[in-house]
Amino acid sequence: MKVNVKILGSTSSFNAISYSTNKMESYKGELMQTNNLGHLNDREMIKPSEMKSYFQIYSSRNTLVKDKQFHAVMSCKGREYDKKELTEYANLWLDKMGYGNNPSIIVFHNDTDNNHVHIVSSRIQPNGKKVNDSWEKLNALNHIQTIIKYDMKEQVKNSTERLGSYKYSTIAQAKLLLELDGFSLEDTNEHILLHNQGRKQGQVALKLIKEQISNHLPDSKRVSQLKQIFSKYSETYQTLPKAKYDNNISVIKKLTGYESEFSKFMLSKFGVELVFHASESRDPYGYTIIDHSQKSIYKGSEIMKLSLFYKQQHEGQAFRTTFSPEEQKQIRLELLSSLQEFDSVAKGLKYYSITIHEDNKVFKGGKESDLQSILSRSEINQLLSEEIRENTLEPAQVEKQQTEGSGLAEFLSHFKIDIGNDVDDEKINGKNRRKKRIGNRKNTR
Repeated sequence: MKVNVKILGSTSSFNAISYSTNKMESYKGELMQTNNLGHLNDREMIKPSEMKSYFQIYSSRNTLVKDKQFHAVMSCKGREYDKKELTEYANLWLDKMGYGNNPSIIVFHNDTDNNHVHIVSSRIQPNGKKVNDSWEKLNALNHIQTIIKYDMKEQVKNSTERLGSYKYSTIAQAKLLLELDGFSLEDTNEHILLHNQGRKQGQVALKLIKEQISNHLPDSKRVSQLKQIFSKYSETYQTLPKAKYDNNISVIKKLTGYESEFSKFMLSKFGVELVFHASESRDPYGYTIIDHSQKSIYKGSEIMKLSLFYKQQHEGQAFRTTFSPEEQKQIRLELLSSLQEFDSVAKGLKYYSITIHEDNKVFKGGKESDLQSILSRSEINQLLSEEIRENTLEPAQVEKQQTEGSGLAEFLSHFKIDIGNDVDDEKINGKNRRKKRIGNRKNTR
């Protein structure tokens, strides 16, 4: 089996976003994933026009590079790989190509005989520098070949070795580890069969799992530690499990699991993963704790009853958590963008849904942080002095500012994405396409 990848033309307008997303209207395309889209990450529904505007604003931090769009297509023969597998390969490939920290979208198309995904990113890194594109096409092929060589045999080997290294007390807990590695399972009398990519990839002997269970000894010391950790941080972080959905823009979104601020904190801080169990779209009826740091699995009620996760909701407790280091980096970019790329700081802050209070705290999406932990002192002074200047303008000055140039944000708001006039690029250029630029858009796949 083989996966092909081809880098398409660069432009300054990010028209590849409209080209990639327009087929979703006719159910021939599906937005599989969005990465590093700043304030848009908190949105359940994202319009193509909003994505396009964000890419343009983000990329404007580099004024020297004209064609900032990065557009590629990854395909397989027929239906050898499904949309999820191609998306996974696309993410790994983006990292190897140097685009892992840049904004990107991955869109699956099923309008041809071959499954394929379109990948759109910015050639500009968060630090404002251009991604190195030397030997780009050669590297593209080499990287995808490296990724595919990491085949399912290797994944099965790693998963079964991990299963043997963890401590668990039930067969269901062992199965959960395998499912989290991406396998669908089938039970037989003597084995658990591991399926992926539509076929059997390996198997695990039930005898080995039962031996692992029989050798399991409860770690009362670790249980006591986890109880104390859960008790302490459940008073600080919001515990209420909330549904997670896929990144599909369609009206019907697929439930992928549950999480809370508390569960995300426990995984990042202590390596303790909480997996909630639910039927259909109902609230979770239970959960499992996977302590990756100690390689142990527990029934959730051993540590903290699920009913206590809902206690905050019943008592009306309010929580405000701080930004993670990665979120702070993104907030910094948005604050600097508000200062430099809009005709007023207020418009930029409104665009990014950021609030700054008098005590110099930054608020967004229910989270907060001190301004000095995000910006340098000189940047804070510039930001605040700009705000003060705006707030002390005379009415006549305000009117003059509003009538003079609408700025980047308003300019981008006039962009319209035509999602109804797309035609397949192969029909335009034929199978033997020449490397010819047609207007400002290159419809090759």
